[in-house]
Amino acid sequence: MIPYDGSDASNRAVNFVIDQPAGQRPHRIHVLNVQTWPIAYGEYLSPGIDIRELREAQLAQGRATLERVEHVLSGSGISFESHIVFGTIDEVIVDQTEQLGCDQIVMGTRGSGAFKGLFLGSVATKVVHRAQVPVTLVK
Repeated sequence: MIPYDGSDASNRAVNFVIDQPAGQRPHRIHVLNVQTWPIAYGEYLSPGIDIRELREAQLAQGRATLERVEHVLSGSGISFESHIVFGTIDEVIVDQTEQLGCDQIVMGTRGSGAFKGLFLGSVATKVVHRAQVPVTLVK
């Protein structure tokens, strides 16, 4: 499992996996883009804001982000599958790792978007503590 948000750190995680010697490379990679749920203050969103349109925009952003890594992985010879899931980032990473039967998580220690400005003390640490599989952190 590679959580991917398009940041330099997530690109380094992808390159780390690709650069492994042939015998140590995975046969298949699940690339995960996590979109956080839109936050509504109060009971309603501002007039004119449609939650479905907001989610569609987030899905479009996730697809655009994944297209970049899919291009890189297509040339690597490693089989991969891309996923976009809504939720709390660290929880989704761990849950999807379990649901998809992944045996390792390789992730950057900082990201963009919801990852932006987060240091090892946040998402990465939560994933390390919750995951039931080895976690490799790439700086």
